[in-house]
Amino acid sequence: MLNHHTENMSTVVAGRYRIISQLGAGGMGVAYRAWDHGSERPVVVKIPSREVLAGQAGCQRFRREIRSMITLAEHPNVVPVIDHTEADPDPFIAMRFLPGGSLHDRQRKDESRVLQAMQPKTLWLWLPDVASALDFIHSKGVVHRDIKPPNVFFDGLWKAFVGDFGIAKFVGENDHDENEKPWDFHQAGGAIQSQWTVTTGGQIGTLAYMAPEQFQRNPRVDGRIDQYALAVSVYEWLAGVRPFSAKECQLLLRQKERPAPPPLPKQKWDIPTSLQQAILRALAPNPLNRFQSCTEFCQTLLADIPYFTDGNNVARLLCPKCKTILKLPGTARGQRGKCTRCLTPMVVADDLGALWLVGESHGTQR
Repeated sequence: MLNHHTENMSTVVAGRYRIISQLGAGGMGVAYRAWDHGSERPVVVKIPSREVLAGQAGCQRFRREIRSMITLAEHPNVVPVIDHTEADPDPFIAMRFLPGGSLHDRQRKDESRVLQAMQPKTLWLWLPDVASALDFIHSKGVVHRDIKPPNVFFDGLWKAFVGDFGIAKFVGENDHDENEKPWDFHQAGGAIQSQWTVTTGGQIGTLAYMAPEQFQRNPRVDGRIDQYALAVSVYEWLAGVRPFSAKECQLLLRQKERPAPPPLPKQKWDIPTSLQQAILRALAPNPLNRFQSCTEFCQTLLADIPYFTDGNNVARLLCPKCKTILKLPGTARGQRGKCTRCLTPMVVADDLGALWLVGESHGTQR
């Protein structure tokens, strides 16, 4: 069984993928950088651990991960699957290799590797892509359940991809993972871990990013738990810290259940009120009070943030009429284009983020 390649990095998986180095290990198994001798390009090969395959629940999760990724592969911001097999003795998933690292990797850190706050305009570089991918995922009846900065990946520039579907689940499937020993947060008093934990309701996730309803017994969850986790990730990106800082499990849950989550701390730059309000709404303890979609959350949050030009020299901005997220190629000043939804012609008027509708006497500024 090809579960541990650390002692022999020359191993070839499925007669095609030569293991080069280990990229990371998680609750489901180990991810390796590999060379695909078929396409002559680098790939990522994920191999489930022996512990996962030893139990029925683990095998079910691995099959579910494969099924989820195949179902979602058509979206441009979901990590594409290249090859896979569920067959014993060597099950694996081969995926596109993304050299840009994760969202966690891209956040600035000080000399002690402590996360630093990022300017609001940098949200344009990744949030629209992730929100679009999540809404597509939810439209296919899938809930990711582990959205967090280490699970958002990038290509060589700033195109973002949602990955790691190890605990994704189709809505309507049994929410309790059978044969999994649940973790009782009412009895636990240890420090918060970054890896998965199983709650009394059979829900798996990373505690710091889990929505309050996931801690209930036999919860019925949907895409709003991913929206909640996305809001925690946005907060962490902008503040350098998470909104809930408790080190004890019970206290963490009590913080998450408060009616008003803590506002973003003050920074050297302005934080638009609309951005603050959007994050607080997406972090609402009651899922009914959150946004209807991740895209709505993204549009509301970015409404008062100037456009941003990415590494491809593409400006990202909102249509001032229908709020569609747009990408206009070329240099920032003087860009012209049309909204892909309402066909409104527009031009970026200056480097401060003013967006004027073509043909209007005064225009609409964003």
